[in-house]
Amino acid sequence: MWCHLLLAMPVLGLGLFLALPWPLALPLYLVIGALSLILYVKIWQGTRRPVRTGQEGMLGASVTVTKPITAKGGQVRYRNELWSAMSQDHLDAGAQAHIVGIRGMRLVVQDLDDEQPEALDAVS
Repeated sequence: MWCHLLLAMPVLGLGLFLALPWPLALPLYLVIGALSLILYVKIWQGTRRPVRTGQEGMLGASVTVTKPITAKGGQVRYRNELWSAMSQDHLDAGAQAHIVGIRGMRLVVQDLDDEQPEALDAVS
């Protein structure tokens, strides 16, 4: 709540003109305005960054198959975590794959050598 006061600093800084003479208030207000502009730019840049966490951040990531993936499923390693996985193709242990979707708590993976990736909308 209090952090939002930083966003209102240009408005709150107008009080300088009531308390101080113009030659002193103007440079202080310009500094406040410049710092606020830098803050606004950094906030705007932060909102434009791609997602790095959650399901959206996992899509497209590379994984290593730890237990062979068959029709019943298998296991992959993603960032030192073991995940249950499924794939349309048979993948042997040690193979590299990438995540194309998530169904429940199971990753949908595809071999890196496949040229036609599955649809990335398999998140559910």
